[in-house]
Amino acid sequence: MKQISQELVEALYSPSNRRAVLRSAIMHEMNHAFCNWFLRAHSRLHMYLNHNWWESKQIRINELKASFTDKTADDLFCEIILAIVRSGRNPTIQTVLGHIVNFMPHEDKEDNLKTGAELIAIACGTQEDTLFRIVRPQHLESPLIECTRWDQLNRIFGDALEWIEDTFFNPPLVEKPLHVKSNKNCGYHTIDVPLVLGNETMHDMPLDYEVINLLNSWQWVLDEHVMAEEEPPAAPIESLEDERNHKQHMKQADKIYNLLGDRTFYMTWQFDSRGRMYSHGHHVNLQSHEYKKAMLNFNNYEVLT
Repeated sequence: MKQISQELVEALYSPSNRRAVLRSAIMHEMNHAFCNWFLRAHSRLHMYLNHNWWESKQIRINELKASFTDKTADDLFCEIILAIVRSGRNPTIQTVLGHIVNFMPHEDKEDNLKTGAELIAIACGTQEDTLFRIVRPQHLESPLIECTRWDQLNRIFGDALEWIEDTFFNPPLVEKPLHVKSNKNCGYHTIDVPLVLGNETMHDMPLDYEVINLLNSWQWVLDEHVMAEEEPPAAPIESLEDERNHKQHMKQADKIYNLLGDRTFYMTWQFDSRGRMYSHGHHVNLQSHEYKKAMLNFNNYEVLT
């Protein structure tokens, strides 16, 4: 099999590259197809920031104003569209909040959520040319961000979305991981994947890098006999949504399996906040369900008698 470099694998498959690709397309369209929505959203944001609110809210808005610029506003609106487009369907408001939380300046998490929800509503607006609206279906507790221009978005971002379908969880490394010596990266070559799992648990205190580097150095191969068997779903299929998710998983997994083929590969490892260790990955993972475990073999092993 023709060898492929780790740098190319990360460029092709890493989800960290999605933002740059979509952001470029979105920023272009803000001056074209989305121009009216973009200008009106800016106008509503200006009114929101300069309105006289009651005292507790005014304190929160003043904190936001201190950190906001025109570029920040551009980035915010871009990120909201990005969250909708990346989802491929109508996301929940929590999903979009997760994408824009870094724009929130408050130390209090509840304040961040309040401000974020208000900014989503501002971007939505009530005009006929809006890109999305906020709805609350009767069968769901959480409001949905319902896109009103899917056909237009799919047409404009067609090439970018087609590329993004191939970007998902980082696959195993086809070259030995970089030597881990800080908490910023668990071993990838061109992207930083934190050594500590979780958004709120990252720190700079020393960890046991020796054991991480040892585990990262293990070579793996796929078991050809197991791979010849059909992969079962991780859990029973009980709905159309379950079936759709399994098919999507297998579509992605097959690409990873074909990438790895009969070559040796490596898995990176991470700590959680309690010091437990986990192999990083989704489609190929030592700590997944039975089939995922069975498909992995050590490249270097000894037969035990």
